[in-house]
Amino acid sequence: MTPLLETRGVWQRFGGLVANSDVSISVGRGEIVGLIGPNGAGKSTLFNLIAGVLPPTQGSIIFDGEDVTRMPAAARCQRGVGRTFQVVKSFETMTVIDNVIVGALVRNTVMREARRKAHEVLEFTGLAARADVLASDLVPAEKR
Repeated sequence: MTPLLETRGVWQRFGGLVANSDVSISVGRGEIVGLIGPNGAGKSTLFNLIAGVLPPTQGSIIFDGEDVTRMPAAARCQRGVGRTFQVVKSFETMTVIDNVIVGALVRNTVMREARRKAHEVLEFTGLAARADVLASDLVPAEKR
């Protein structure tokens, strides 16, 4: 089966510093994968490369069978590639479902479809019962 996400021989250099060295990973559709390592190991840099925040010095990034290596971050986001940050920034005065709909609208411009996808995501994450709660009422773990 074709992987959903692949990096092939990805390198990232910042002058003389090598942040990522020949990184090749493969993530299948439906897999949930974690990346662990000490501070400074290059985890955030790899996520920035995958999301298109940075172009790799060398190597390629394939998403859903398409080479996205030189594609800008916004175009990758529309295809389903994005990144989040450790510090969660939600729209505190909006409900949980409305926050998720905002994200869903990136890929689904029809509101009905975005709402359906948002409900699906809340079910998957176990937050369906909190859909109508204000984002400000969630604890940090729920926001993540």
